[in-house]
Amino acid sequence: MTLNPKPTLRSFTYNVAAYKAVRPIAKAVQTQAKAAAPASQQRGGRGGGGGGNNQQEKAGSTRIVWIAPEGSWVNAGDVVCKLDASAFEDALQAQQIRYIQAKSYVDQAESMLRVNQLLHDEYEQGLYPQDVMVIQAYIKSSKIATENAKQTFEWSHDMFKKKLRSPEQFSSDRWVYDQAVLLEREAKLMADRLVNFTGPKLKTSLKAKIEANRTDLFAQQAAFEIESDRLRRLQKMVENCTIKAPRDGLVVYATKANGWGRVEDQIQEGVTVRQGQEIINLPDPSHMRVRTRVNETKIDYIYADQRARIRIDAFPDQILYGTVAEITGIPAPSNGPISDVKVYYAMVNIDSGGFKELRPGLSAEVEFFRDFRSGVTRIPNGAIRWVDRKPFVATPTLNGFGWQSIELGLIGPQFAEVTEGLKPGDRVIANPADLSPAPRIVHNKTVARAN
Repeated sequence: MTLNPKPTLRSFTYNVAAYKAVRPIAKAVQTQAKAAAPASQQRGGRGGGGGGNNQQEKAGSTRIVWIAPEGSWVNAGDVVCKLDASAFEDALQAQQIRYIQAKSYVDQAESMLRVNQLLHDEYEQGLYPQDVMVIQAYIKSSKIATENAKQTFEWSHDMFKKKLRSPEQFSSDRWVYDQAVLLEREAKLMADRLVNFTGPKLKTSLKAKIEANRTDLFAQQAAFEIESDRLRRLQKMVENCTIKAPRDGLVVYATKANGWGRVEDQIQEGVTVRQGQEIINLPDPSHMRVRTRVNETKIDYIYADQRARIRIDAFPDQILYGTVAEITGIPAPSNGPISDVKVYYAMVNIDSGGFKELRPGLSAEVEFFRDFRSGVTRIPNGAIRWVDRKPFVATPTLNGFGWQSIELGLIGPQFAEVTEGLKPGDRVIANPADLSPAPRIVHNKTVARAN
């Protein structure tokens, strides 16, 4: 009688290799090139660092290679300035290589994840159930073999007692039976080892490999996002080196002077500009505002939305009206760094927007209205004579003139509001300052004499 051969279970020889990452995630290399700020909504553009002649370039700096002539008119979308983009372009080329490498690492990690998932499914749904079926069949055949060996051994034992079997034959039958019992027991141990130890161990190892692969994929994707973001920033840097006008306007260089009036940041081709520095302003003559200086003693009279009258020195006949938009909260010296007098700046929007001939830098005089009334009785300020802080006007009579006490409301630079003492149509003497005799106040009563 021959015993069943021991089956070969793939699970007992299956080897799960440790997962090896696509590449180690090193600390990202910082790009030396800094972003040139994009063109703003209110100005023609901003650039990168420093602005004097022979000034050493720093990180975040670049040079002006071309700029539109100051005073020229540009339309929205026109190129107004070009900055040196060579450093950004070199960094962009190197970054494009890193971007492609990072993308390939992501693709590799994704492919390896799919392979490891297939290996897990192959074992869990294929090899493991197959090994379980094999060991179950082996256990069943081992039981049959044991039962057959037992019957043979018992028959041989009876024949040996009757002297019909030799001792050698009886011993051989006993050995076969003992071997069959051992093989059946070994088959059950193999099944227990497969179901309770080897199978779960391999499944856990394959799942751990998938998780390690997935973690590596997340890391590669994060590194790829960093490289992608850096690539986009460098592309934006190169684009920002070509500054375009956000709207129509007049090219005005954003030069700055110190307290002594000396220009510190000269704007011209070849100079170095720093990140965040203003390069060009694009004022629109049809949308102008006035930046006026207000002495600290008058600042309490100025407030937002206050009405104002504007007279441009170059165009004295064109009176403009405006509204206070904002007032600076920090004072500045009014007459250079050695002056103790502080002034504030009030930005006044021209209500009509302006006119075509307006240019930035023109001098203007601004009058602020503390209050405004229309449809009132008024007289020129020169027609008022003050006596003991009481206002009087001289009214013409048949014999000369007489003094009339009046009550005033708002007083402006040229006219004063009359609330009592006069009515529309009354006549007054234009300049009563030299008239004699002057009005006298006795016991709160006015004594008016006429010539």
